[in-house]
Amino acid sequence: MTAGEPAWIDLVTPDRAQTQHFYHELFAWEFADSDHESIALIDGRPVCGIWPDSGELGRGLSYWHIYLHVADLGSAIRRAARTDGAILWGPGDYLGLASVATVRDPVGATFSLWQPHRTDRLLTDLSGTLTWAELVADELAAIPSFYGAAIGLDAAMTRTPGRRYRVLLSDGIPVAGVVHSATKAHWRAYFSVPDLTSALAKATDIGGHVVSPPVETAIGRTALIRDPHGALLGLLQPTSGPGHETTDDNAGYPSTLTL
Repeated sequence: MTAGEPAWIDLVTPDRAQTQHFYHELFAWEFADSDHESIALIDGRPVCGIWPDSGELGRGLSYWHIYLHVADLGSAIRRAARTDGAILWGPGDYLGLASVATVRDPVGATFSLWQPHRTDRLLTDLSGTLTWAELVADELAAIPSFYGAAIGLDAAMTRTPGRRYRVLLSDGIPVAGVVHSATKAHWRAYFSVPDLTSALAKATDIGGHVVSPPVETAIGRTALIRDPHGALLGLLQPTSGPGHETTDDNAGYPSTLTL
């Protein structure tokens, strides 16, 4: 797995049962439950974790939380702290799958570092799986230096007809986008769907609502929705990933979109 590549994702929610029903209907997820968490599955393979809202990160609502791959967690923690990142939790163990630590970057976005105990990759090549992630923030100046120092990512501007799109690269490979938006900084997750129009209709029918209608972007045809408890996520009907020779600075979404 490439440094900085999304390695895992969690959904924090106040109602696991209702949340599971929504995502089962939308993405055909199944679930392996324990007392404290659920693991969403497709074809028996893990897709994400679902956790009850504990309020530990102070978000106060349902939200997605991204984990980025690192080869050496201790080193990444030290580098993040030296470049104005705040270590909010960890290092600690995640269900025996990885060693993790939660970080707030200099622009205020919260994410976790993930050093896996195994070589398994997150399932990303099927409908209903995490297919892309974006760092969304109002102030972008500190992003290249922080993610470069902490994780080893490079920043670049991609180009498609009439559009520009910032990306973070690992060894020349795009692993995430960077979007300018006048909102609280956060990491945004996109899940693959084969037909965006049908997926939006389904999401609305089962209690979600559309935040931003479909737009053509550098990564495909996308839209933003909220699930029944308010968690914001993107739906993506992929075309091809952005190239780094390379829409606008906020990927076609309203610059005032809030988390």
